[in-house]
Amino acid sequence: MPPKPSDRFIPYYFVVFFVLLAALLFWFVDLAVSTNTGVVTDNAYNKGLEYNKTIAKAEQQEKLGWRPSIKLDGKDFTFSLLDKNSKPISEAKVVARFIRPTQDGFDKDFTLTNEGEGQYKAKLDLALQGVWDVTVKAVANDQQFQYSQRIILK
Repeated sequence: MPPKPSDRFIPYYFVVFFVLLAALLFWFVDLAVSTNTGVVTDNAYNKGLEYNKTIAKAEQQEKLGWRPSIKLDGKDFTFSLLDKNSKPISEAKVVARFIRPTQDGFDKDFTLTNEGEGQYKAKLDLALQGVWDVTVKAVANDQQFQYSQRIILK
């Protein structure tokens, strides 16, 4: 049986298929590279090497027995800190870092003012509402304390 005239295009069908497949894969790679936000953690390798130090600091902090609490009332942010005997820690230097977990570029640090009786306050001026991760660092009596909590800003 003689070949049909359309049979002469069969090799071209294979070429077109693989060219289209390569174009699709190139588009996927371009999409993946252009939408990736990049590095999640700076110096991840060095932080990994220091993991045992991080664990030791966490154990030391737990031995302190300090009890933190966060209160958010509108744009008023209050951080309270009590020692293991429920006495207020009043002479601390406190800094709060607000991190937007879903978007880069909106993170902000606030230095909290001492209001007495273990209360530290700041007026928030964050650009967006929604979910924020707040990490509060306090230094008092040559002791460091860190507390993190996820909050929803309305």
